[in-house]
Amino acid sequence: MRVWYVLVALATSVAFAQTPAKRFAVMTDEAGVIVAPTNLDAVASGLAPVSAIPTPRPFPVFHIPLDGVFTDFALKASTNNFASDAGTVYYYRSWNDDYVPGTNNVYGWPQPTDPECRVYYTEYATIESPRNNLKWRRKPYGVSIFDALHDVASVVPAAVVYPSTNVRNVASAPWMWEGNPEVVWVYIRRDASKLEGLPSDSWNWFLARKWRAITPVSWVAERPDIADPGWEN
Repeated sequence: MRVWYVLVALATSVAFAQTPAKRFAVMTDEAGVIVAPTNLDAVASGLAPVSAIPTPRPFPVFHIPLDGVFTDFALKASTNNFASDAGTVYYYRSWNDDYVPGTNNVYGWPQPTDPECRVYYTEYATIESPRNNLKWRRKPYGVSIFDALHDVASVVPAAVVYPSTNVRNVASAPWMWEGNPEVVWVYIRRDASKLEGLPSDSWNWFLARKWRAITPVSWVAERPDIADPGWEN
């Protein structure tokens, strides 16, 4: 873990009087992922315990509702509210974990993919052991959730998504940290063949209309590493 010490001078907007500079520690992990700053003056003076220095929680957690015909999703993040491609800092597709520019890339610019993203879901099926409906399934790399289903008639109520901090084509350290007010996230659902909102006979990504705003439900220090439990007959 790395700790960076900075001085922050605060001024009141009414009297325009500058207050003494305050010391903060901005901690990052070995990958450079930033955690929330801690007021070192409060710790040193006894006003805050040493335990006030936060445990790094670099990983956001998302709960993405699917259900019905939808089994897969795309998750995007931007630091400029999608005003330009330069602000797009995260772009994960559950049916194509590592989007390769030049092959199936309609934009023609390097995509900030996340091949180490971990996706878990439950599969609701009406056949065989009911315990199957309770178990967390882990999406295999390179395979869509739909293609990983035990039964094509199964329903996937939701997915729990744990992005990694090893995003390709963009550094995650400057932006992926808890409380960053500049980052906005959106997601869109997908059925077996197309994005939600696309006409059944269209492939054009730009026609997609049902992107939804989303925020992390929490941030965690470690991501669960759960092996797929298989299927009970």
